[in-house]
Amino acid sequence: MLPNPFKFYALILIALLSLNACQISQHTAYIQQQENIPVPENLSLNQKIAWVAKWEHELWHRPFINQQGHIVKRGVSEATHAKLGNGQTAWQRVALYWATPNMDTIDNLSSCFQSQERHIHHCRSLLLDKPWSAAFISHVMTQAGVKDFAFAPAHITYIRAAAQQQGHYQLLPPIQTRPEVGDLLCYSRSEDVKNHVALKDFLQQQQGFLPTHCDVVVDVYEREVHLIGGNVADTVMLRKMPLDDKQFIVFPDNAQGVCEVENETACNANRQYWVALLKWNKMAHQ
Repeated sequence: MLPNPFKFYALILIALLSLNACQISQHTAYIQQQENIPVPENLSLNQKIAWVAKWEHELWHRPFINQQGHIVKRGVSEATHAKLGNGQTAWQRVALYWATPNMDTIDNLSSCFQSQERHIHHCRSLLLDKPWSAAFISHVMTQAGVKDFAFAPAHITYIRAAAQQQGHYQLLPPIQTRPEVGDLLCYSRSEDVKNHVALKDFLQQQQGFLPTHCDVVVDVYEREVHLIGGNVADTVMLRKMPLDDKQFIVFPDNAQGVCEVENETACNANRQYWVALLKWNKMAHQ
């Protein structure tokens, strides 16, 4: 029998080893369950980001929002047993996003990679109502091979990093910046931060959380930009937005009132508080 002090420290050591084993198994599960995404080697890093996002979008059966902000095609919902393009269930794919290495994740996520029925129910309850759009972005960056990124379960973490010019992204105003492949376009969910100036004020004055969402720019055409984001209407969604003749994004008017049955013109999924364009800097150190 160990003396009490030794027993206490032994228990602590066992707990730490168990935690480490859990993290290792979680990382291992990510590697084992992630099929080899065949990212073409001849692409630049920002093109690889777009390529991986489009690969994921294909898995979710290519749902999209049109230029008018209407969901024209719905994909598979995150919580269902419906199969993705690779035969995986939707919730299992979301669990994989959460298992992205170098990112804080959900406690007990390792249950998602076990086959017993009780573990499946536990996993789905863990994932339910957990916003996973930032986990999706972190997964895309990982698969594209981006190493210098602020991997995080919240978008504001890498928005803040871009504001501090850490890594590959630079924070710029979306209404004055032309989008390019690999950029991230972000909106605020807060009534207190409705534009780029308000975002910069927030970042200068506070270190806390701000509810935000970011999409990856995957294609830029003459008069239209395509973006892909996770956890948009509970799926991986492509969003179309118009460009003007100078290739700046044309954002919907936010002064059209509230979306109601009687005010259908205000119902537009692209009508958000777009506060940031994170511009890819190809000259940044990788």
